[in-house]
Amino acid sequence: MKNKARALLLLLIGVGLTAACAHVETIEMTPDAVVKEFYDSYLEMVSDPTSENFQNPLVNRGYTDFEALSPKFIVQVDELLASFEFGGYDPFLCAQNIPEAIQVDKVQTTKDTAEVTVSSSFGNHQFTVLMELMEGNWLINDIECQ
Repeated sequence: MKNKARALLLLLIGVGLTAACAHVETIEMTPDAVVKEFYDSYLEMVSDPTSENFQNPLVNRGYTDFEALSPKFIVQVDELLASFEFGGYDPFLCAQNIPEAIQVDKVQTTKDTAEVTVSSSFGNHQFTVLMELMEGNWLINDIECQ
């Protein structure tokens, strides 16, 4: 009888630990890694207008395909682009021209938000990428141009 009670207790402890572990979020990438991957892909897409791979994600809404962007931010970008009458700027780059490179300068993280300061190959050009942890993934939730 003691062995059955002990086995039952061990089983319940095991089930409890398994259930507790199932609720722990696994974070795939750090905020700076998400930002770097996003901008590497974005710059590759827009950097060479003569390339066969060139796209203008602002015109064809190609930015909606990036998994790093939150749904809220996609709507925000849609609304911003719709408000431009004659031209505008690239809200992902905070610029009218395309820089050669983007680099992460500083990361500040709380439990579920992050601020990633980045700079471009343009002199004194910085902006802040605001992120939110959603379902275990860091997503770009806004970009503050400076």
